[in-house]
Amino acid sequence: MNPNYPAVGELYAQALNLYTGETAVIDGDTRLSYSQLAARVSQLMAAFTAVGLKPGDRVGLGLHMCSDFVELVVAAHIANLTVIELNPELPWDMVEHRVNLAKINAVFIRADHYSAEKISRFATLASQVYGLGSAEVGDDFHTLADTCPVQKIAYSPSPAPGAIYFTSGSTGLPKGFTVKSSAAAAQALLIMATVNHPPVPVCVIGMTHPTVMHLLLTPTIIRGGTVVTAPSADLDVLVSTAKAHRANFLFLPTRMLYTLLDKGDAQWMKDQIELFYYGGENMTVDRLKEAIHACGPTFAQVFGTSESGPAAILRPRDHDLDNPQQLGSLGRPIVGIEMEVRNEKGIVLPANEPGYLYIRSPSAFIEYIGQPEKTRETLVDGWVNPGDVGYRDERGYFYFLDRDKFAVQVNGRNIYPRTVEMSLGLHPAISAVVVMGVEIADDKKLCVAVQLRRGASLSAEDVAALVEKEFLVAPHKTLFLADMPLNPVSKKLDRPVLEDLFRTATT
Repeated sequence: MNPNYPAVGELYAQALNLYTGETAVIDGDTRLSYSQLAARVSQLMAAFTAVGLKPGDRVGLGLHMCSDFVELVVAAHIANLTVIELNPELPWDMVEHRVNLAKINAVFIRADHYSAEKISRFATLASQVYGLGSAEVGDDFHTLADTCPVQKIAYSPSPAPGAIYFTSGSTGLPKGFTVKSSAAAAQALLIMATVNHPPVPVCVIGMTHPTVMHLLLTPTIIRGGTVVTAPSADLDVLVSTAKAHRANFLFLPTRMLYTLLDKGDAQWMKDQIELFYYGGENMTVDRLKEAIHACGPTFAQVFGTSESGPAAILRPRDHDLDNPQQLGSLGRPIVGIEMEVRNEKGIVLPANEPGYLYIRSPSAFIEYIGQPEKTRETLVDGWVNPGDVGYRDERGYFYFLDRDKFAVQVNGRNIYPRTVEMSLGLHPAISAVVVMGVEIADDKKLCVAVQLRRGASLSAEDVAALVEKEFLVAPHKTLFLADMPLNPVSKKLDRPVLEDLFRTATT
């Protein structure tokens, strides 16, 4: 596999030099053309140098999605700084964990995005802390940048890592890992070679999660499109922002797409959206059919892991309403990315035999920080083995069963919670369902959380009968929830919170 992809900073620099009067960023009443964005980025790069930051230094970006974030992340990548996201929604212990593990050199924060208590703590975390538009936290970096001359954007190659990302922590404390400066560029270019993107994209971004940034922001800038920032990842805010600016390019985590459908507010997308990414979790087949009927054939499901980056896509044309089995798949590998199914000995398995999903990608991680043994376990001869179990069919479509660690043993056989979810998701009364293996009294028990459709009814006994009929085991606990708990940063299922709900539930 050819590892020689451009750095994402190189793509950004080329776009800023190529486009001029087109609108690059919209943030509320603020509009920046590409020329104006280029001028601001050049000043930020000069300010980085003025405070002693050099290629390879690690910078934490502590702000919500806004024009400041776009300017900083573009400038940092062109300057070959290693970027770490410090989303203000992170609990403080996770902020400390990221800063300390990554050994961050400088932190940039918006004071109005944090509580006063958190602001007072930042000075203890990094040697350099800068405020943006405010001196409440260290020096005001905007004031410094304003004194720097505007120069033509120039990119110089560097071997420095492009970013440090963190796993979701679904199986323990989040692990930090480094990725190459070319990883984000490879993701964007290969996905754009696989799926047709809008010729003039207008995307709405409400979260700073790296995957979302590089699914939306990088392809949009490459094409001279417009990035519209939303002040939060709240669904109503994203939808109203998309409507107001006639966005044609979106991403929503699967759980948020469920909520959009339940609200009955999806018809507007038929005449407006050209490409709609969803991901983080498989959608159940019936809900996906409902989404296609409501929104039109614009969906693309992205599958990947933190360590591999996006690996497979179920393209819009793969969303075939007459092929429900295919709708339940992950799709096929992205152009330029390889996937295999292997057994525990590393032998490649034939079609329809379940095993471990291995991924070889130019955007794969370099190493876990401070965990060489875990790196060797996960990165095997250039292939990422994230511990996901699935299979491939004869046509090359891949299917996800679940994480190996999530399997529940019943009578000597593995039951994968995801397969139970997909089965229960076919029931017309169920809006969303989560099945987990939860450690209770030193034994892993199968537990089910159900969110019902509006006006529908279903009992725990009904759910138990459905599961027992197909999987020959009854759930240990069944909970009915008005909403599934979501991680405040990624908007994916918050597994630790749901596990606690199962452990403390009395029924």
